[in-house]
Amino acid sequence: MKKLNWNDYVKVKLTEYGQDIYYHQYDDVIAKGAKINRHYCKTDDKGFSQFQLWNFMKIFGSYIGMTCQNVVEDISFYIDESILEEVSNDQK
Repeated sequence: MKKLNWNDYVKVKLTEYGQDIYYHQYDDVIAKGAKINRHYCKTDDKGFSQFQLWNFMKIFGSYIGMTCQNVVEDISFYIDESILEEVSNDQK
């Protein structure tokens, strides 16, 4: 078994809906007068966006569920294998 820390980075391919959620994530504080420059999430040349796992959950968690519109294209996280840690039998 392997483990992934919530502070580690994952990659996803956001849908247009996911990009819209990302863009509007601070609308409530902007409405209260905060000066925040909204922007769409950066993507690499293959269309992936990178997030710390905890931040992805914070932004998109309430939009994920059985009957919800997908925020990522293939409902998958892409993880660099080098950050996964092997878990010994006594940690399981």
